[in-house]
Amino acid sequence: APVTFPNPLHTESRCHLLAVAAFYHPSTRQDMAPFQNSCANRVSAGVAMGGAVGGAIGVCYGTYEAFAHKIPGILKVRHIGQTTVSSAAVFGLFLGAGSLIHCGK
Repeated sequence: APVTFPNPLHTESRCHLLAVAAFYHPSTRQDMAPFQNSCANRVSAGVAMGGAVGGAIGVCYGTYEAFAHKIPGILKVRHIGQTTVSSAAVFGLFLGAGSLIHCGK
């Protein structure tokens, strides 16, 4: 069977493309232009990304450690939670600090 591709001139596709172009076009986003490159936004984004990555790593490592050390019952959940929060805090701290240092250049 021949491979068919969607028609790029289809009404729904055109509307979607126009909506995406209007959302990302700089002239339509003038209200946020002064705040996009501020140092505080970069640092907060760094902290958020570090927290997300650290939390994900903390869940994986905490789960492995809880089962490897045979932590009993509901204490597994507590151990995984502590590992997740501490890992997220450390990763967020360091990525935020790195963003702050990079922002000063």
